Amino acid sequence: MCLGGGNKASKAAAAAEAQKQDQIQRTTARVNAIFDSPTRQAGYRDFTSALRNLMQGNILKQQKTAQRKSKFSLASSGLIGGSAEQSARRLMGEETSEALLQADRKVAGALSDLQGQDEASRLQLINLAQTGVDTGTAAAQASAAIQNSIGKAKANLAADSVWDAFAGSAKLWSAREEARERRRAALTPVGGYYADPWG
Repeated sequence: MCLGGGNKASKAAAAAEAQKQDQIQRTTARVNAIFDSPTRQAGYRDFTSALRNLMQGNILKQQKTAQRKSKFSLASSGLIGGSAEQSARRLMGEETSEALLQADRKVAGALSDLQGQDEASRLQLINLAQTGVDTGTAAAQASAAIQNSIGKAKANLAADSVWDAFAGSAKLWSAREEARERRRAALTPVGGYYADPWG
């Protein structure tokens, strides 16, 4: 009689374990389906496209400002049309190309970070599924984790999307301006007989 009761308890325990394993598999499959969904993959594409457009817009805006400053700097130094202008244009072209490449690297890095956050969330939720959490709770937490990772990516985006892409050109402008000021100061004697009393 003892053996029959033990067998019954053993069958009940085996049935409970099978039910638990089935729940774990369903929950794990649901979590994977959310993270692998075409909607999430489209979200990655939208994220990278928006980030790339933002960075390229910032670069083009900086380029226009840099071109205006360069033109003014060259004109005020009397260097329009010469080799200095060609050199400035070449430098600006190189800086633009480098900025666009850097933007692409930043976009790839941001996407990698976002995907890494998603994978960490996926693994955390799969581990949670091993404890027996139900499918609905896991799905809700997966959706919340995706939204959280997008929020973090957007916050990082604000910091990474702007940088001084034309620092080399800016050094040339300031050097030209300093040289122009030195020439002006050298041509205007201070306190002498021929000094300008008004400035």
